Amino acid sequence: MSDQTTLEFTVKLYGPFYSMTRKKSVSFTSDHGLPTVKEMLQKVVEIFPKLKDYIFEDGHLAEFTTIVINGELVSENEWDTMHIHPEDRISLFKGQHGG
Repeated sequence: MSDQTTLEFTVKLYGPFYSMTRKKSVSFTSDHGLPTVKEMLQKVVEIFPKLKDYIFEDGHLAEFTTIVINGELVSENEWDTMHIHPEDRISLFKGQHGG
């Protein structure tokens, strides 16, 4: 019998992430402990493959993609080391550009 607990996470989707999925949020589970921010983004792409080019560019965070966790911006420098928790408020935005 395993002591491993399955954890559930929810990511709120805004802008083109909402438009492309017609979902206000996406939920996923992990039974391998707390995922990193990068692993969370990979899970979102696994669920919605069409978001890949909006989230990633050449293995990096795509330009104008913004991750906010509990009201704080998360930089790409943190995404491999910062772990998310089930109670976190996670939002995914695509910033506007142009003039």
